Amino acid sequence: MIRAVIYAAFQPLYDAITDGNLRNAPRDKAVGVLDGVITLGTSFLTGFYSGEPDVKAFKEGVAVLKPGFEEISGAEYYTKFRNIGGNRVYPNDIAIFLRKFLESTLDGAGLADYVVGAACGSSEMAMPLSGLLGVDVGFIRKSKRRGDSSPRVIPEQEATIKNAVKGNRVVCIEDYVCTARSLRDVMAKVEDYGATSVIGASVANSQEGICLRELVNQRGFHTFRR
Repeated sequence: MIRAVIYAAFQPLYDAITDGNLRNAPRDKAVGVLDGVITLGTSFLTGFYSGEPDVKAFKEGVAVLKPGFEEISGAEYYTKFRNIGGNRVYPNDIAIFLRKFLESTLDGAGLADYVVGAACGSSEMAMPLSGLLGVDVGFIRKSKRRGDSSPRVIPEQEATIKNAVKGNRVVCIEDYVCTARSLRDVMAKVEDYGATSVIGASVANSQEGICLRELVNQRGFHTFRR
């Protein structure tokens, strides 16, 4: 239930800010609330997938964010279908993905200094992975469904993402990869920001004309290079 609440708070707000559909809601307040949702979601999901969900802390965090949500209630919210709960992506699959990614860090293959979620659907993997790795997380959207022709970054977050990426190892996360074009373009954006190493990773891969070089092809765990 709480997992669904986090997505329902994150995805519509992230898209509204990215697309400029805030109407009369103050943009600075909306971005601040979004940052709070990411922090709260990362904390809870890290605990959830570690077997120690902190419901009390989550409820306290929601209470802190509630006034901010009330101030931006005029924003246009559109909830998007997500692959989690369908398309072969379930919480158990995410747990497998996180475990295998952490195992891959033992030989250096999965080491990362920063995590980038490729659009909103990746949030339930990107947030806990960043928490488990002890690094920060940011989001870059490239969505065919939303008509994005290139990767989009919330302007107020771009400097933070650039600084976190430059000179560091970055992993870009997707939930479900078909052609991988969106993931490829997000990875290219991260490379343009000056990352020293960029890998892509997803829970599921439909193998439909993949346009990235697949490094690992296992149930629940796929990694890629451009």
